[in-house]
Amino acid sequence: MSRQGLWLLLGVAACSEGQGRWKEGAESDAIGGVVVPPPGEEDEDDPGDTIPGDTDPGDPVHRGDLALRSDADIEEFCARYTAVEGNLSVGGEVADLSGLSCLQTVSGSLSIGSALLETTAGLDALAAVGGGLLIGGEALTTVEGFAGLAAIGGDLRIDGAPALTTLSGLLGLESVGGDVVIASLPSLSSWAGMASLHTVGGALRLESLFGLRSAPAFPSLVELPALTVREAGFVCPSFPALSSAGEITIDGCGEGVVDLLPALVSVQGPLDIRLGEGVLSLTLAPGLSAVGGLRLSLEGVSTLDDFAALEAVTGDLALVDNLRLTAVPALPRLGAVEGDLVITGGTSLVDLDGLATITRVGGDLSIERCRYVEGLDGLAGLVEVGGDVSLGYLTRLSSTEALAGLTNVGGGLAIDANARLTTLSGLMQLPTLGGDLSITNNGWLQTSTAEALVEAIGREDIAGDVIIEGNRTE
Repeated sequence: MSRQGLWLLLGVAACSEGQGRWKEGAESDAIGGVVVPPPGEEDEDDPGDTIPGDTDPGDPVHRGDLALRSDADIEEFCARYTAVEGNLSVGGEVADLSGLSCLQTVSGSLSIGSALLETTAGLDALAAVGGGLLIGGEALTTVEGFAGLAAIGGDLRIDGAPALTTLSGLLGLESVGGDVVIASLPSLSSWAGMASLHTVGGALRLESLFGLRSAPAFPSLVELPALTVREAGFVCPSFPALSSAGEITIDGCGEGVVDLLPALVSVQGPLDIRLGEGVLSLTLAPGLSAVGGLRLSLEGVSTLDDFAALEAVTGDLALVDNLRLTAVPALPRLGAVEGDLVITGGTSLVDLDGLATITRVGGDLSIERCRYVEGLDGLAGLVEVGGDVSLGYLTRLSSTEALAGLTNVGGGLAIDANARLTTLSGLMQLPTLGGDLSITNNGWLQTSTAEALVEAIGREDIAGDVIIEGNRTE
């Protein structure tokens, strides 16, 4: 088939409605906007068009959805056809794809999932898949044979293959129009594939790859709508050229020294990084200038480089359960956090000095469970908090004096279980509170001091309830 004929076929298919013939209501996966059955779960009662079909005997294109369930089906198909205008499912008792070397194009989605198939080798002539490509199977050990496949119009999904060890057959893939999902491959130990992938129209998801010992590398990707990495084993994926993304979540990967997202400049949505105690040192996006939200939870990292270029956080800024981190990374260009500012679970944190340039928090301010923080000097520049202010379980905090510049709290104020707190002098200037005032269980704080704060603000200027209890009464 000529290249002109190939793209004519794909264009006609894209402009027509899918004629899928899978049983209505059956369990299925949606790939590239076309519903196809999971590998090995085709509808036995409705196999799609039969071979050879009711087309022109001289026409090499099978028109309509097709299911190949045996090696004999493959042999019969290749005796007549080189292309499928529709969806193609390969499953059932197919044990060898070498007989499918005739296949050049599939205008719809291609699903490969025979329980007997150990390799996808044999599809070397396949040049285009207009829909999605779904690969799985309990016996599958290698994904190969796609040397001529440069583009997939829909999703690429490889999952549910517990014996799969390599993806080397996808080295030539350059573009995926939908999502890329690589998941539930516990035996995948090395990454050799997708080095040429430069365009992903949807999300990229790498999940449950527990056995990986070499980093998944995507050297050609510059931007992504969404990136999710979960439970990726002993290594974190490498994105050396990725500069922008819609949102990023990396949860559970790597050990020792990790370098993440070195070229990242902007994330429209949240950037959420959660790494276990095995990661001891992290270099993260040194050129990051704007992010829709930033959450860091790093159990094993003790120091983190400054975010020297960060100028805008349009969502939340949260440092949560950073068990060994001793200091908040400096944010010298950041003047405001549009969402919440949350520092909690910093069991080794000794100060908040990295927050010194922040003057406004659009949402809530919460500093809690940071037992070694003795003062709030890092918040000395804070003028406005749009939501609630909460200071809790800061066992060494003795004073709130550093908050003397805070003149506007849109929500409530909660001061709870700060065992050594003795004064509220930095809060007496507050003109109003938009919510409750709660001062409870501060063992060294005199009840009279709490009552003095109520008087200083004025009970009539506190919009919510006033709760004072569990403090020192002597």
